Amino acid sequence: ARVGRELHYFGGVVRNEGGGYEDDHGDHWVLNLDRVGQGEGWRGAAPLPNPRNHLAGVTLNGLVYAVGGQHLGDEENGDLSDVHVYDPSRDAWRSVSPLPLPLGHTTASTVVWNGRLVVAGGVTLGSREVANVSEYDPATDRWTALTPLPGPRQSPVAGVIDGQLVVTGGSTADGPTASTWVSQR
Repeated sequence: ARVGRELHYFGGVVRNEGGGYEDDHGDHWVLNLDRVGQGEGWRGAAPLPNPRNHLAGVTLNGLVYAVGGQHLGDEENGDLSDVHVYDPSRDAWRSVSPLPLPLGHTTASTVVWNGRLVVAGGVTLGSREVANVSEYDPATDRWTALTPLPGPRQSPVAGVIDGQLVVTGGSTADGPTASTWVSQR
């Protein structure tokens, strides 16, 4: 996630040589883009309170949001509804209202739209892809359901183009999907 001229990198997992998940990390690193050429590199920041992987990271109103994710590679029982917000001025995380359902695989499908966070698709408990589209309003600390995608998918890519939410790609149990959905709002 980027706040001003700083990149924030947090969360992740260590895998063994066989590809198995070994350990989730809550490490949080910050890179000042204006000082890279001056020999300054990544510096540590307050760690993510609940270490996890396959989460989303987005910036809204100068704050960094860590949304959902999963523990290790456990898509049956490890998906999370946790949402944490990081305040760079305080170097501190705090919890806000959780997702309406536990979700992972939303890294590229969580965006800011109309001053709110929007999460499209993903994977929930039981390794089940979902079509849900949920919107978080930081002013009220509440989640609202929006019009769902035409079908469930994990790891789609979302963006805002000309004021409309566009969600494309992703995969289902049957494999990759090539469909694109554009909001009607």
